[in-house]
Amino acid sequence: MLKVKRAIKCLSVTAILLSTMSGIASAANHVSTTGQSMPQAPITAAVMQKKYVTGITRDFAKDASIPATTLHSFTDARGQWAGVLDRYDIKDMGAYYRAYYQGYVYLED
Repeated sequence: MLKVKRAIKCLSVTAILLSTMSGIASAANHVSTTGQSMPQAPITAAVMQKKYVTGITRDFAKDASIPATTLHSFTDARGQWAGVLDRYDIKDMGAYYRAYYQGYVYLED
Protein backbone atom coordinates (compact mmCIF):
# COMPACT_ATOMS: atom_id res chain seq x y z
CA MET A 1 0.00 0.00 0.00
CA LEU A 2 2.85 2.35 0.82
CA LYS A 3 4.44 1.67 -2.57
CA VAL A 4 1.17 2.46 -4.33
CA LYS A 5 0.86 5.82 -2.51
CA ARG A 6 4.46 6.68 -3.40
CA ALA A 7 3.86 5.74 -7.03
CA ILE A 8 0.71 7.92 -7.17
CA LYS A 9 2.59 10.82 -5.55
CA CYS A 10 5.48 10.43 -7.96
CA LEU A 11 3.15 10.30 -10.97
CA SER A 12 1.22 13.37 -9.84
CA VAL A 13 4.41 15.36 -9.25
CA THR A 14 5.70 14.27 -12.67
CA ALA A 15 2.42 15.30 -14.31
CA ILE A 16 2.53 18.72 -12.63
CA LEU A 17 6.14 19.29 -13.65
CA LEU A 18 5.50 18.23 -17.24
CA SER A 19 2.44 20.44 -17.56
CA THR A 20 4.36 23.38 -16.09
CA MET A 21 7.27 22.86 -18.48
CA SER A 22 5.02 22.54 -21.52
CA GLY A 23 3.18 25.68 -20.43
CA ILE A 24 6.46 27.56 -20.27
CA ALA A 25 7.48 26.25 -23.67
CA SER A 26 4.23 27.30 -25.32
CA ALA A 27 4.31 30.69 -23.59
CA ALA A 28 7.86 31.27 -24.86
CA ASN A 29 6.63 31.01 -28.46
CA HIS A 30 4.34 34.01 -28.13
CA VAL A 31 4.75 37.63 -27.12
CA SER A 32 2.19 38.75 -24.56
CA THR A 33 0.54 42.11 -25.25
CA THR A 34 -2.48 43.36 -23.28
CA GLY A 35 -3.80 39.87 -22.80
CA GLN A 36 -3.53 38.91 -26.46
CA SER A 37 -1.05 36.46 -27.84
CA MET A 38 0.89 37.38 -30.97
CA PRO A 39 3.19 34.93 -32.77
CA GLN A 40 6.82 35.95 -33.05
CA ALA A 41 8.20 37.18 -36.34
CA PRO A 42 9.23 34.36 -38.67
CA ILE A 43 12.90 33.47 -38.66
CA THR A 44 14.68 33.25 -41.97
CA ALA A 45 17.92 31.39 -42.42
CA ALA A 46 20.94 33.44 -43.39
CA VAL A 47 23.87 32.03 -45.27
CA MET A 48 27.10 33.47 -43.92
CA GLN A 49 30.05 33.57 -46.24
CA LYS A 50 33.37 33.07 -44.51
CA LYS A 51 36.97 33.10 -45.61
CA TYR A 52 40.09 31.83 -43.81
CA VAL A 53 42.91 34.37 -43.70
CA THR A 54 46.45 33.88 -42.43
CA GLY A 55 49.66 35.87 -42.33
CA ILE A 56 47.99 39.05 -41.07
CA THR A 57 50.63 41.02 -39.17
CA ARG A 58 50.60 43.71 -36.51
CA ASP A 59 53.73 45.47 -35.22
CA PHE A 60 54.17 46.28 -31.53
CA ALA A 61 56.72 48.26 -29.55
CA LYS A 62 59.10 46.25 -27.37
CA ASP A 63 57.40 47.45 -24.17
CA ALA A 64 53.80 46.93 -25.42
CA SER A 65 51.61 43.98 -24.54
CA ILE A 66 50.69 41.86 -27.56
CA PRO A 67 47.04 40.75 -27.66
CA ALA A 68 46.14 37.13 -28.36
CA THR A 69 43.38 38.24 -30.76
CA THR A 70 42.85 41.15 -33.12
CA LEU A 71 40.01 42.57 -35.17
CA HIS A 72 40.63 42.49 -38.89
CA SER A 73 38.58 43.90 -41.74
CA PHE A 74 39.09 44.53 -45.43
CA THR A 75 37.08 45.22 -48.56
CA ASP A 76 37.23 43.31 -51.82
CA ALA A 77 34.99 43.02 -54.89
CA ARG A 78 32.32 41.14 -52.90
CA GLY A 79 32.12 43.66 -50.06
CA GLN A 80 33.33 44.28 -46.51
CA TRP A 81 34.84 41.35 -44.59
CA ALA A 82 35.49 41.37 -40.84
CA GLY A 83 36.38 38.97 -38.05
CA VAL A 84 38.46 38.22 -34.98
CA LEU A 85 41.81 36.55 -35.65
CA ASP A 86 43.98 34.51 -33.26
CA ARG A 87 47.71 35.06 -32.84
CA TYR A 88 49.86 32.11 -33.95
CA ASP A 89 53.40 33.55 -33.90
CA ILE A 90 55.54 36.44 -32.63
CA LYS A 91 58.89 37.42 -34.16
CA ASP A 92 61.52 39.79 -32.82
CA MET A 93 62.27 42.30 -35.58
CA GLY A 94 64.99 44.14 -33.65
CA ALA A 95 63.36 47.44 -32.72
CA TYR A 96 59.83 45.97 -32.43
CA TYR A 97 57.85 42.73 -32.30
CA ARG A 98 55.72 41.47 -35.20
CA ALA A 99 52.69 39.35 -34.31
CA TYR A 100 51.10 37.03 -36.87
CA TYR A 101 47.36 36.34 -36.84
CA GLN A 102 45.01 33.91 -38.60
CA GLY A 103 41.33 33.00 -38.52
CA TYR A 104 37.97 33.43 -40.21
CA VAL A 105 36.47 36.65 -41.51
CA TYR A 106 32.83 36.95 -42.51
CA LEU A 107 31.17 38.89 -45.30
CA GLU A 108 29.08 41.71 -43.85
CA ASP A 109 25.75 42.55 -45.45
